[in-house]
Amino acid sequence: MLISQKFLDSLVKNRKEGVSGLMRVSNEEKTVKQSIESVINVVDELVIIYHNCYDNTVSILESLALKYSKISIFEYKQYVIPANSGGYIEGFNPYHSLANYYNYGLSKCNYKWFLKIDADQIYFEDELRKLFNKRQSKAYYCMVGFNVLVDINDNISVFLFEDLPINGYHGDHFLTEIKIGSCFKILNYGDGSYSQCEQYYEPNINWGMFDFSLGGSFWYHVRYFKDRGSNFVLSDKEKVYVKKYVNFKYLRSILGDKYSDTKLCRVVKGFNKYKNKLLRSNFM
Repeated sequence: MLISQKFLDSLVKNRKEGVSGLMRVSNEEKTVKQSIESVINVVDELVIIYHNCYDNTVSILESLALKYSKISIFEYKQYVIPANSGGYIEGFNPYHSLANYYNYGLSKCNYKWFLKIDADQIYFEDELRKLFNKRQSKAYYCMVGFNVLVDINDNISVFLFEDLPINGYHGDHFLTEIKIGSCFKILNYGDGSYSQCEQYYEPNINWGMFDFSLGGSFWYHVRYFKDRGSNFVLSDKEKVYVKKYVNFKYLRSILGDKYSDTKLCRVVKGFNKYKNKLLRSNFM
């Protein structure tokens, strides 16, 4: 079914105080267990919507649902067009959009707030607790995390993606309150093309006014672990990344004066503190 704005709005008044984790899952057998266990103690429920799964993901989810009563699992049975693909063209079926997929997930959430999670993100539990404790109504909290990879000696490194060592700075990962008029929407650019269909909109929000502070990093993005399977071999170009990207001076040269030295120090300190969570053995 297409999830309408009217249907989502009808659910708002019955939501309980607390945070629903909303996790998108598709063929995530290498990372989904670590991702779930990094958030399960902090959220009030974890709503998992899986689609297009043909690996061992579903059996892992079912096993974890028996272990953790907070987990609810739902299958989105329509094929979902991947983000940043060529599938969002004139005349595509909105059933297959990420927007409808995420709105379906919102309809299954029982709490007033939701945290958008991908199954290749490993969260820092203590940072989430701090954010949840200070959240305020009508606020939208953009969240960023590190892109990471591992070399053949199990050394972890930050990977530059779009010239930054972080992920989520486009506003695509966040904590926010579910309100009347809020939902994921499909954007038509007017030239026959569409957005990648995972933009979340709220009424009376200025989408250009968020502070993407590097002082508040919340997760490791482990997409590059997943892509490599169990044999991580770096190219020559990636070996250069390993040598220099977790480096205060290098981060300063990239980001210029946008962030204070104090915040950049916290980035490096936080990376060193949590990197043991991502040793290769955890993903084999």
